[in-house]
Amino acid sequence: MEQDPFDIAGQEIDQIAQRNKEVLQRQQEIADVLAIIKTAAGRRFIWRMLGIAGVYRSSFSSDLAVMAKAEGRREFGLIILADVSEADPMAYTNMLKEQNK
Repeated sequence: MEQDPFDIAGQEIDQIAQRNKEVLQRQQEIADVLAIIKTAAGRRFIWRMLGIAGVYRSSFSSDLAVMAKAEGRREFGLIILADVSEADPMAYTNMLKEQNK
């Protein structure tokens, strides 16, 4: 159905509804991450994914295709790390301590 370009109030209502939907979706995503990192197995899994992603390794390579692949993997790891930090600011520190035991 086409939106009436003159129905400003209707458009604003649609925008608010869309923002609310996005906020609820983000809250669910963070709750899911929190459920994962509350378990030792979940923290080990996330730690392994961060290692595979190479979050703390340089993605530089003289081969541009290799570098692009490494940077994409690293970017994904940074997204995971940001979600973990948003869900629980101390989670990364706790994972680090657990891995150094």
